[in-house]
Amino acid sequence: RIYQRGLMSMRYYNRWLIVLALAALAFTALILQFFVLAPLRRLGRALKRIASARDPKGRVPVVGRDELGELAASVNAMLSALESAQDELRKSEERYRGVVEDQTELICRFLPDFTLTFVNEAYCRCFGQSRESLLGRSFLTMIAEEDRGRVAANIAALSAEQPFSSHEERVLMPDSSTRWQYWTNRLILSRSGRVCEYQAVGRDITDQKRLEAEILRAQKLESVGTLAGGIAHDFNNILVAILGNLSLARNILPSSERALSLIAEAEKASLRARDLA
Repeated sequence: RIYQRGLMSMRYYNRWLIVLALAALAFTALILQFFVLAPLRRLGRALKRIASARDPKGRVPVVGRDELGELAASVNAMLSALESAQDELRKSEERYRGVVEDQTELICRFLPDFTLTFVNEAYCRCFGQSRESLLGRSFLTMIAEEDRGRVAANIAALSAEQPFSSHEERVLMPDSSTRWQYWTNRLILSRSGRVCEYQAVGRDITDQKRLEAEILRAQKLESVGTLAGGIAHDFNNILVAILGNLSLARNILPSSERALSLIAEAEKASLRARDLA
């Protein structure tokens, strides 16, 4: 009987131990839920909200000074640094865009398939089109057909060893006229060495081309004039010799009306030729 009472006491004792253990587990879970899991969920939701908005100006709530509070503070510090970096990047882009837009030269960027990704205001004014209508199209369509292959080959030949090149091209204007442009091309590579895009700066050289053509034409006319002057000089020398010989013939030949008439006609023709020269 004493043994049975002791056995029952042990059973009650074990049951109370189990109840206490379960209560301790429940209390621990409640503590974890309240002080760890709930703050972690709030932190996760805040980070998702910031990520979906893509706005580093957002901040996560900092509750307490424990490890989770320090983690939230570290996240906020990183967001502040990211916000500052984005502000500096935006300001830098604005300064760069301001410089590019104020340029009178034509500036554009394009992909390896010659699709335009950026054009400045001067480029738009030159071709009489809006930025929206130019972006996304190949600039080769605006180049005279006989120059397209040469221009494409010149750009495709750029490499890390030779990232710059220049060329002249004829472009088709909105009024169906053709103008000359001079372009300097620059290859842009990624950190891994892959071709990202190209940047080009151009200017109109139509007036320069016309002036060069006029100078060349004037040089040709000068050469023709010099040649003509030389020929005239030589021709005059020949005529002098002819006239001299005709004068000698007049004095040497017997007085014959027929001979003198022929000599006189020859002298007249020679004099006319001398006047022409």
